[in-house]
Amino acid sequence: MDRNESEAGWRRERTIPLPRLISVTESARYLGIGRSTLYELIRRGEIPGVVRLGRRVLIAETALRSLTASTMWTVPNVMGAGRLAGPGPGPRDPPGPTRTVGR
Repeated sequence: MDRNESEAGWRRERTIPLPRLISVTESARYLGIGRSTLYELIRRGEIPGVVRLGRRVLIAETALRSLTASTMWTVPNVMGAGRLAGPGPGPRDPPGPTRTVGR
């Protein structure tokens, strides 16, 4: 066996699979949230597997799968129960559901 064959064999044995990187748009669709919400979660450091290539932001597919597999992943839990939702209902918005007591 010559030197080139042994080096090629070594590379083949040591090669590890690289994660697939997904755009923010695809990741948001996968998570069921909006792009701006996902950018905010990334900014706060709550999304693992984020890779920045210049201005482009990509997320490792394996990180998204493990995030959604965890029992803690729900949008309200991650978003702090609507901290990004903005102000409450305006004066013309109908009131929320009411509960009748005593009947």
